[in-house]
Parts: sequence; C-alpha cells; structure tokens
Amino acid sequence: MPNNIIDEILQIKDVLPKKQQKLCNYLVMNYEQVGVMTVAELAQAADVGTTTVMRLIQTLGRPSYGAFKKELL
Repeated sequence: MPNNIIDEILQIKDVLPKKQQKLCNYLVMNYEQVGVMTVAELAQAADVGTTTVMRLIQTLGRPSYGAFKKELL
C-alpha cells in the first residue's frame, strides 16, 4: 500500500519538468527498492541525473536524500 510520500509524488508529478516526471514514475513503481539505493544509483536506474534527484527532493520539501529514503521505508 503506497505511503504518504508516494501520494505526494502522484499529486505533483504532472506539473514537474519531464525529467522529474520520469523520476517520479520510477519512484512510484519501485519505491521499495529505492530505500537501499544511493542518489547516484537511483539516478542511473531512473535514467536521470543526480541533480534531478536532488531537485525533486527539494520540491517535495525534504531536507536530504536520507530523510526522503526514510519516508519511503
């Protein structure tokens, strides 16, 4: 069952830039695996840059990638 951060991602993804939308789609489909990935691994798996990952985390209002991952677990 998706958690609150997944719901947040689904609510905002359509107004984001294309690369961030691509990352959102990856996160929604693979959120269980993201909890053990580094920023670089997530970026590579989603076929986006690490900057895109960090921008999305900022857009979601999370202070860090670590905080973001904790919410996914």
